[in-house]
Amino acid sequence: MTIESIARQLDEDRQLARELGQAAAAVNATMSKAKLYGLVTDRHEVESVLRKPMREPGEVKQMSLEEWTARFAPKRIN
Repeated sequence: MTIESIARQLDEDRQLARELGQAAAAVNATMSKAKLYGLVTDRHEVESVLRKPMREPGEVKQMSLEEWTARFAPKRIN
């Protein structure tokens, strides 16, 4: 199976669909061929990262893991 053989099959399917008056099937074959050749892509979801403001504005400081844990880790209630 090659791209060319798939394209030929889609052309045949499109022609048959047109002969049978199946417009939606003909359009589907055309779109499938366009996707096959990379002319059309499905809609892709773009994931973005939102940066939240710091709790305390001011100087940017790198914290060690121990400092971060001491400051922001959930406190245990006994």
